[in-house]
Amino acid sequence: YPYGYPDFSDGLGIRWTWHELLRLSPTGERWDSLGTFRIMQSEWDGERQRQLGFSPYPFHAVHGQSLYYGLGEAFEVERLGPNGDVELVIRKRQPRRPVTDELKEQQIAWITQRMSGSVRATPAMIERTRRQLEDRPWADSLPAFSHGFVDKLGYLWVENFRWTGIERAPVPGPALWSVFDSTGVWLGDVETPPGLVIRTATEERVFGFVSDSLDVMEIEVYELSR
Repeated sequence: YPYGYPDFSDGLGIRWTWHELLRLSPTGERWDSLGTFRIMQSEWDGERQRQLGFSPYPFHAVHGQSLYYGLGEAFEVERLGPNGDVELVIRKRQPRRPVTDELKEQQIAWITQRMSGSVRATPAMIERTRRQLEDRPWADSLPAFSHGFVDKLGYLWVENFRWTGIERAPVPGPALWSVFDSTGVWLGDVETPPGLVIRTATEERVFGFVSDSLDVMEIEVYELSR
């Protein structure tokens, strides 16, 4: 269920929205559920729900019979088995970056600029959205990571926070990916060219895309030295 449900059972304040991850057959038949997982944070004041700016951005990746799930509050990823039991916890120590006024304005500008590219977005709609974003609650620190995947060798790649999810970032500079083997040992960090968003990797290459200002994507492939 992609949109999940908010949990307001603890009262007012910052709360999580949860959704259920399902196991499906190759034909789309529902087999069972791995459980409910947190997907985003929002503020509940008793009357309305407002999404938290720079909320931790969870990711999940499947490899074989295992599910890798990272919440984003800290640099920590769990590996779950077929029954949803935690098999391994992968951690890396790193400081959290504070959410500054500059970052808030960058995100507001990024969202409103993307809106302006739609023929259905009027100036009034864009201005209303800007005011809502300026008034919304913000996280104290940035998420620990943006995205992650498991490559063909079973190594886990986790992108140190660059921007929300796999979207093109409005800030320049390369991205840093931390790579872990199948036992959770940190193997090192890989720095990628500015603008490249990696989607997968083999033993010798990494595959990703870059987007221009109009969100037109181009696939790029780079050699990888392990």
